[in-house]
Amino acid sequence: MNDEVLDALQFIDPADLTYQEWCNVGMAIKSEGLGWEVFDSWSSRDANRYHPGECEKKFDSFNDTGITKATLFQMAYEGGYEAAKRQGPIIAYELDDWITADDTPDAFI
Repeated sequence: MNDEVLDALQFIDPADLTYQEWCNVGMAIKSEGLGWEVFDSWSSRDANRYHPGECEKKFDSFNDTGITKATLFQMAYEGGYEAAKRQGPIIAYELDDWITADDTPDAFI
């Protein structure tokens, strides 16, 4: 899952975010068990606001905030990210097919 988080970060431009949104990304990164270095590397894409050392200090202050990867993925989807899981399998049904829970792919349950 961490590879998906790293991929999703590519679709979130730190230069377009408010301070709180930037913090939320950092909190989500931390909630996934990734280090401050990921937050720092991603944040450095905003050359106008990036300050070396700031990300590590801020990252250390993030406690169990309830901000998770779901926040990060929502921001990434808004930036154009489409995960293969989100697309799900293609299933063709006829008009008179009866669809039951057994027909539903696990990704959509």
